[in-house]
Amino acid sequence: YGMDKARQSATSAGRFYVVEGYFDVIALHQYGIANAVAPLGTALTSDHVQILHRLAPSVMLVFDGDAAGIGAALRTLDLFMNSGIDVRVLLLPAGEDPDTFIRKNGVSAFRELEGKAATLLDFAIMSVLNKAKKDSIQDRVKRADEILAILQKTKNPIEKDEYLKVVSERLNIRQDLLRKRLPTVR
Repeated sequence: YGMDKARQSATSAGRFYVVEGYFDVIALHQYGIANAVAPLGTALTSDHVQILHRLAPSVMLVFDGDAAGIGAALRTLDLFMNSGIDVRVLLLPAGEDPDTFIRKNGVSAFRELEGKAATLLDFAIMSVLNKAKKDSIQDRVKRADEILAILQKTKNPIEKDEYLKVVSERLNIRQDLLRKRLPTVR
């Protein structure tokens, strides 16, 4: 939804804002963010990703900061991984969606959150790490396996290595063990 209006703006800005609903698209457009689109009524698909990639090198996923918004962002991982698109995740405060947030807080507050947006891979890994219970060996192993499954999806060996360092430190699991386990996790 909104592609007909967003296409030119996104091409010149080099970025699409992908939101969940048409009220979100309308509100962002009203506040001058004319490169907002929404899949509207359907989940984001690989066809959507191809269209976005043809028109702009970057996508900002804008989701509610609640569990559903976090889940929606994480579900896009497989679609965007290795797509060649620079994907960032802008999470709004809990209880806010793009429509209500921009109407209450304005464009400058939206842009401030945009400046703090994480890459999709970083967002996915940090989401798992933030759920980890440091005092539970079983939970740390489970979270490590979840992250290793995410890392399996990237073709970039530098990203894998750097995230293995972070995971090792945060979960207190040796890097060599994580590296050894990586090829076996699905």
